[in-house]
Amino acid sequence: MSLKDISLKSFYRSPAQSNSENLYYPCLRNSIKFYRSAGFFSLQGLCENFDGIIELLKRNGEIRIITSPKLREEEIIILEDAFNKEKVIVNSILRSIDETKDLVDEYKLEALALLIANGAIELKIVFNERGIYHEKFGYFVDEEDNSIWFLGSDNESVAGHCDNIELTYVGKSWENITQYNEIRSLFSDAWNGLLINAHTIDIPEVIKEKLLHDYSLVSTEDAILKYERQKKLFEKKKSLFEHQRNAMDYFFKNGGIGFLEMATGTGKTFTSCKIIEKAIDLYNAFTIIIVPQIDLQSQWQKELEDLGISTFLLGGNGASGVMVEEMFHTLCANYYTGIKSVGIATYTTYFEKIVGINENMNSDLLIVVDEAHNISSNQIKKMPNTKYRLGLSATPIKHDITLSRNIVNYFSKKNDTFKFTIEDAIKNGFLSHYDYHPLYVELDEQEFASFKKLSQKLAALISKSEKTAEDKEKINAIANDRSIIVKKANSKMEKLIQLLDVHKHDFKRAVIYCGAGKSNETAVDERLIDSVTKVLNRYQVSCQQFTSKTDDRGAVLEKFKKDYYDVLVAIHCFDEGVDVPQLEKIYIMASDRLIRQTVQRRGRVLRICKNSGKGKGYIYDFVVIPPNRYDEDTAARSLVKMEFSRVREYIRLADNQQNYIDYIKSLEEKFNLKWDEGKSEYERDEIDETDEEE
Repeated sequence: MSLKDISLKSFYRSPAQSNSENLYYPCLRNSIKFYRSAGFFSLQGLCENFDGIIELLKRNGEIRIITSPKLREEEIIILEDAFNKEKVIVNSILRSIDETKDLVDEYKLEALALLIANGAIELKIVFNERGIYHEKFGYFVDEEDNSIWFLGSDNESVAGHCDNIELTYVGKSWENITQYNEIRSLFSDAWNGLLINAHTIDIPEVIKEKLLHDYSLVSTEDAILKYERQKKLFEKKKSLFEHQRNAMDYFFKNGGIGFLEMATGTGKTFTSCKIIEKAIDLYNAFTIIIVPQIDLQSQWQKELEDLGISTFLLGGNGASGVMVEEMFHTLCANYYTGIKSVGIATYTTYFEKIVGINENMNSDLLIVVDEAHNISSNQIKKMPNTKYRLGLSATPIKHDITLSRNIVNYFSKKNDTFKFTIEDAIKNGFLSHYDYHPLYVELDEQEFASFKKLSQKLAALISKSEKTAEDKEKINAIANDRSIIVKKANSKMEKLIQLLDVHKHDFKRAVIYCGAGKSNETAVDERLIDSVTKVLNRYQVSCQQFTSKTDDRGAVLEKFKKDYYDVLVAIHCFDEGVDVPQLEKIYIMASDRLIRQTVQRRGRVLRICKNSGKGKGYIYDFVVIPPNRYDEDTAARSLVKMEFSRVREYIRLADNQQNYIDYIKSLEEKFNLKWDEGKSEYERDEIDETDEEE
C-alpha cells in the first residue's frame, strides 16, 4: 500500500486526535523510511509507536531520529564546560533509560534497546551552545518515493504523543514538492552537523555498552522475532474486563453451565477460553467446542493456544470419518494422561461423526457451542446429557420461539442468561459509535406488480384457519420469491453507481453484503455479487469477493486488514465470527428480516481499532420502498413494514439518528405503521436443518 492511499487530515490536535493512532501508525506500516527530529526524546515515547516501527523494520526500512537530551537545569550550566559535554549527555540518556524501565512493558523496552544497540534505529544527539535543540518535525517515505511530512509541537515522548495539547500540521510530497524538499533539507542539515551554534554527535558508545550490558546483542531479525514472541506471551496474560469477569462468575456459580448473550466485539470468545481454562483445572473437564463454520475453528484454535492449551481440529476441509475418529481418540488419550487439550469441531462433523462416539466421556464433558442460535431442532435433540455446558450467541432469538427457548434452556437454568448488550458495549467503550445512512431505492412498476401479486397469494394462504403441510411449504416458497424481488431491485445497482459516479464516495475499508448464502437463493446472490464486483472494477475500486467458495479466506482477510483491498463483496460467511477491527463501513445490498443478521452485521463494523485511526463505524443500507404513487396499497405497506424492521434497529443507536428520524416516522405514518410494529417480520429462519460447512 502506498502512502497516497492513507486518508489524513491537514491538522491533528492531540490528545483528542492522537498522533500515534491517526498519523504515526498508519504511515509507519506503509513506509520504508522514517526520519524524525524531536526536541526531547524518551524511550517510552518510541514504545508508544513500536508496532508501527516493527512493521517498517520488517521491510528492511530505515529509521533515523535526531534529538536532544532532556537536561536538568544544573546540567545545562555544566554543558558550558567543553570537557564535560559528553558526560552530561550520557548521564541524561542513562537516566531516561532507567526511568523508562518502570513505565514500559519489559519486552518492548528490550526490543527497542536491541534495535538501537545494533544500529537498526539510528540516533543522533544535538546540543546547542546557548540553548536547547527544540525542532519538531519529520517525514515518512514509501517504496514509490511518496512522502508524508509533519511539522508540529509534539516531542518524541509519551507526553508529546498522548498527554499534552499539541497541534501537528501534515503535508504530502505529491501536493507540495517544494515544502517537502525544504523539510528534507532541514533534517539533512541537522543530521550532518550543519546547524549554526550547535553540535551533532552519534549516540555515545557508552550508551550502546549500557544497552548491551542489560540486553544481549542480536540481529534485527532476531530482535523482531523475539519481540513478537514476547508480545504474544504478554497478551496471553491480559486481564479480563469487569463484564467478562462477571460472565465467568455467572458460569461457575451456576455449577458449570450457562449461556453468554454478549454483543459481537465484547470478547465473548476470549471470555469463553478463560472459562474453559478454569473448568479444565477446576472440574478436570474434557472439552469439545462446536462451531458453525470452518473459519471459526482457526479463530478458537489461536485463542486457546495463546493460553497454552493445545487443540485438535476435528473435521472440516473434507476430513473423513476415520480421520475424525482417530483424532478424537488421541484427544481422549491426552485427557487421560493429563495433557490440556481441546477438540474443535464444526456442527456437521460433531453431529454426524462425533456425537455417537463420545458418550463415554459425557460425565466429564464440557460442551461449548459457538453461535448457538444456529442449532437446528434436530441437532438440539442430539446434544449430550452432560454436566458442563456453555452456549454463546450475540443474538439467540430465532423465528421459532420454542426452539429458541429449548436452545437457551439446554445451557442454562430457567432461561437464565448472562447479558452484555450492544448498548452496554457502546456506552462502556468496548464498541465504537456509528452513523446510519438509509439509502432509499424504489421498486420499479414491474417489480412492484410482481411483489403485489405474490403478497396477495401470501395473504390468502396465511388467512386460512387450518394450514396443511403443503400450505406451509407454499407460504415459505412465496415469501422467498417475494424477498428475491426486493433483493434484485434494479434501483440498487443504480444507487451504487450513483455513489461511485456522482458523489465520489469513499469505499475504503468496506464490506458490501450481497446475500445470506441460503441454498434456495444461491443463484440470485451470485448474480448480485458479480454485478457489484463488475461495477467496482469499472470504477477502479480494489475489491475481492468473499464467499464460501473463496479460496483461503484467511489470507484474503489478512490482505484486507493491510489495505490491499478496499472492499470485500460478501455473501453470508462475513456475517458470523469474522474479526476485522479495521472495517469502517458496511453496505447492505441484500438483507434478511432476521434481527440476528441485522445485529451481527452491525457488530462487524463496531469493533474498536486504534491502530488504523478508525473513529466510528458507518452503515449504508439500501432500503427498498414502493413506487411513490402506491400510498394506500396493502402490498406497499407490507414492503415498508418488512424493510423498516431493519431500519428501526439500526437507527435506534446511531449517533446521527436525528438526521433521519423525522423522515422515517413520516413514511411510517404514511403507511399507518407504528414505531414498535414490525418485529414479527423477522419471521423466516435462515438455518437449514442440514447446514453445510462453509
